[in-house]
Amino acid sequence: MTARLVTTIKRYIGQSVDAKPRPGERWLTDGAYVVLKGPDVPAGSTFLESDTDQMYKWDGATWWPSRVEGDVLTTLEDIKELLSQILVHTEVVRSAAAVMANDQTGSDYPPEQN
Repeated sequence: MTARLVTTIKRYIGQSVDAKPRPGERWLTDGAYVVLKGPDVPAGSTFLESDTDQMYKWDGATWWPSRVEGDVLTTLEDIKELLSQILVHTEVVRSAAAVMANDQTGSDYPPEQN
């Protein structure tokens, strides 16, 4: 495949059981069937499966699962999980530090109250 300039793309949305649009095929739009032409599905266009949240990109010949969106979503979920774990660990360390400080001062109160 040769490189293609991505200019005005189209964004489609449907369910995973729906056929993805391709030039030369019939497509239901606004209640009527039309035969799609090349400009109707330019390279770089996307199709979002609304029931699976899977994104596909059209390269001018084939719909490919989009790794970029999937990786970003996975990465964001991973970051969220890591931040949650860091927060838990921070609280554990704070609690342990407060206990150690109390043990060193021999007081039943946190150090800031001594």
